[in-house]
Amino acid sequence: MAAFVVGSYALVKQILSCDDDDDDLVVLLGIAGIEREDRTKSLQYYEVTIQQYLPDTFKQFFKVTPALIEHLCQKLSDCPELSERVVPGGRKPIPLEKKVLMTIRYLVSQETVRELSDYFGVTEHSFFRCKRQVITAENDKLFTKLVTWPKANCYQDVAQRFDDMGAYSFPNVLGCIDGCHIPITAPH
Repeated sequence: MAAFVVGSYALVKQILSCDDDDDDLVVLLGIAGIEREDRTKSLQYYEVTIQQYLPDTFKQFFKVTPALIEHLCQKLSDCPELSERVVPGGRKPIPLEKKVLMTIRYLVSQETVRELSDYFGVTEHSFFRCKRQVITAENDKLFTKLVTWPKANCYQDVAQRFDDMGAYSFPNVLGCIDGCHIPITAPH
């Protein structure tokens, strides 16, 4: 028994030091006779609840329409980062739409990864992996198509339009991002 424990410890230590996916860890730990315990998570949020949202409710939670999510999934469907890996004896692969919805909900809300992974019925590690995969795929496939910078000959016109916005002056601004989740202390 002691040899098995020492061998298992060495195997786990070697596995944890490598950068492979969680699925490889599950397979190797299964071979070593070590089973991971499931944490109780919400069931059927993605499978039932989200599917029953009316468009307004969906937009309230995800800040986009269901049609936009569907369009985004179509655009990302051929990205190698998001291809489903099947591990014999492992868990079912996470569908692309679920990965995209988890990532979008994470980006538009201030909910914690623990809360979101619980809602979507996945482990925190799987949530982080899916989020990384979706953001990488979006950056690789869509970023240059959706985000464009003004040409040098348009700088003055763009800066003037920002300067004319609202009651505040924004001199020499060429672009902006939504920073609603970034805490900024007001100057005194």
